[in-house]
Amino acid sequence: MAVKETKLVEGYHEMFGQPLHGDNALFERLTIQVFQAGLNWKMVVNKLPILQQAFANFAIEKVVQFDENEVQQIMMLPGMIHNVKKIRGTIQNAHAIQQLSQQDEGFEQFLSHYRQHTPLSHEAQLQIGTEVAKKLHQRGFTFTGPETTRVFLASIGTWPLMR
Repeated sequence: MAVKETKLVEGYHEMFGQPLHGDNALFERLTIQVFQAGLNWKMVVNKLPILQQAFANFAIEKVVQFDENEVQQIMMLPGMIHNVKKIRGTIQNAHAIQQLSQQDEGFEQFLSHYRQHTPLSHEAQLQIGTEVAKKLHQRGFTFTGPETTRVFLASIGTWPLMR
C-alpha cells in the first residue's frame, strides 16, 4: 500500500538537504533516520508528530531523563513505531549528544567538520558516512550505521545535493 503524500512529507522533502542547525533539531533529524531504517521514509515522516510527542519535542535535556517507565509509555502511544530497541537507542543517542556538549564541542560542531561545498558522488558520501558512523559509535551513539549516517548527513545539508 502506497503512503499518501501529506503536507509533512512534502515539507520534509523540501527541507531535506537544507542546512540544519541546533543540537535539538539535529537530534530530531537523526531520530527520523534511525526510525526510517528498514521502513518507508514517507511513513516515518508521517509519524513525526507521534515521535515529537514521544521524545519531548526532541528536547535533549528532557530525553536524557527518560527511564524504563517512559520507554513503556512510548511503546503504548497510538500510532507509534513499536521498536523498543530504536526507542532505547534514541534515548542513548540523546545521552551521546549531551556528552558531546559537555566535552569540547556540541553535536552541531562535531558534524561541521564534515561539511562539503560541492556535491559528492554516492561513493564519496558512503566513505564519509562510514567514517562518521565509526566516530559516532565511539562516542556512544547507536543505530548509526554507515547508510543511516550517510542519509542523515545528506538530510542536514552536509553537502549540496544534486537535484
